Amino acid sequence: EDPDLRMPPEGDRLSEEEVQALSAWIEQGANWDVHWAYEAIEASEAPEVEQSDWIRNEIDRFVLARLEDSGIEPSGVADRPTLMKRLSYDLLGLPPTPEEVDFFVKDRSSDAYGKLVDRLLSSEHFGERWGRHWLDKARYADSDGYEKDNHRPDAWLYRDWVVNAINQDMPFDQFTIEQLAGDMLPGATVSQKLATDRKSTRLNSS
Repeated sequence: EDPDLRMPPEGDRLSEEEVQALSAWIEQGANWDVHWAYEAIEASEAPEVEQSDWIRNEIDRFVLARLEDSGIEPSGVADRPTLMKRLSYDLLGLPPTPEEVDFFVKDRSSDAYGKLVDRLLSSEHFGERWGRHWLDKARYADSDGYEKDNHRPDAWLYRDWVVNAINQDMPFDQFTIEQLAGDMLPGATVSQKLATDRKSTRLNSS
């Protein structure tokens, strides 16, 4: 009943009848069609395709089925230097060195590509590449970036926390909990407090 808490704050308010209807619906469990993003994942049958010799794994069947439906011929297998370049840009955001390309080209073992993936995933640059997305959302910067643009000399500690969390393959639920409320956890560590440090991130204003 508090006029400062009623919604919407401006414009036409809900009638008493509508408020009562909503209250009753909530008390009954507030049943609502679940958004697709929250539905349980169910296995899908891989589609049949014509060019079965192109298939290397079940994901290829879905890709090829879409290509065949659109009348598009699949591309041929890329050569090893191209594969190396694509994978390096995708996982690290950096071009491979000539030595890295040569090493991969000369590796004729059956699991050469898998070993390359593992090697790139273990690079510290992996966390730098993928941590950027979170840092952008958190509006990370070495300075305040607003009004007076004050310098924040210790901001890099937060940046490194994010990069290290990615490189250590921290579970996403743990990552978000520590980002949003690390300082509220029982017996919070220095690292968990740092994750929520408002002096080094502007998450509170995002």
